[in-house]
Amino acid sequence: GFRWDKFRHLFDEEDIREFEKESGKHEETAVEQEDINSATIDKFIDTRHWDTDRIALIDRVILLVALTEVRNFEKIPTSVTLNEYIEIAKSFSSPNSAAFINGVLNSAIKHMKNCEGLMKP
Repeated sequence: GFRWDKFRHLFDEEDIREFEKESGKHEETAVEQEDINSATIDKFIDTRHWDTDRIALIDRVILLVALTEVRNFEKIPTSVTLNEYIEIAKSFSSPNSAAFINGVLNSAIKHMKNCEGLMKP
């Protein structure tokens, strides 16, 4: 799975425990689905406003785990997933990250519903 050790110095221990609790729920599946979820993320990053080479690693991880939840947990409405990961971004990333996560996830979820047959609210 993903190794957080090299990033521990960026966060206090309480934040690390909370993020590991949240991300650990889906870590194995997120790793297995990294290719498809990365491709989905990359489709919806507006390169006019975001430099893909400068996207924070934590934002990419948040997006990967969020899309894993959308794809694999049928009982969790997409609106709940969206709100949950926007809040995680507010807690663990930069001030602009929540808007970035919101925009990419909203676009990806709409695409998944319209083009990939995602059948949940």
